[in-house]
Amino acid sequence: ETQEAKGETHYATATFKYTHVINSQSVESLPAHVLDVRILHRFGPISSGLYNFFGLDYSPFNVKVGFDYGISDNFMIGGAHSGYNKTYDAFFKWRILQQSTGVHNAPISLSFVPTVAISTLKPEQIDPAVKPPTTEIRRTSYVLQILMARKFSEGFALQLMPSFIHADNISFF
Repeated sequence: ETQEAKGETHYATATFKYTHVINSQSVESLPAHVLDVRILHRFGPISSGLYNFFGLDYSPFNVKVGFDYGISDNFMIGGAHSGYNKTYDAFFKWRILQQSTGVHNAPISLSFVPTVAISTLKPEQIDPAVKPPTTEIRRTSYVLQILMARKFSEGFALQLMPSFIHADNISFF
């Protein structure tokens, strides 16, 4: 007897093993009432040699601390702070559709992820080598993503991530 005949729906699970794929979001969400604390490290160039321990001790701003929380099985929120440009960011992830077979047949998983990031770096802290020639610097950025993924087998999944990125310029007085 088929799943449809039994009135069942089988949902794809663990399309990816985590809520992130490298530095990007995945279609996976945290379960309800689960808090995930992450400490991330940004590496520098290996060519920096022993002085910077081959990129592991590259700069004073290479750590990011983040907190993600599952509000429900299909909705999560998160926030983080990075020493790089003294950046704070926040996002939510809403799983709109989960890949399934049976009574409810969905060929893909689909999630919506808007993110906002704000740099709190003071103007005098900006490296002169990267400071714009005007008194404006980019402070706020917004990213809107639609994540589309399909799990083809236990060992292979594919995700497309169309994204809209916007960065503001804020003037200093």
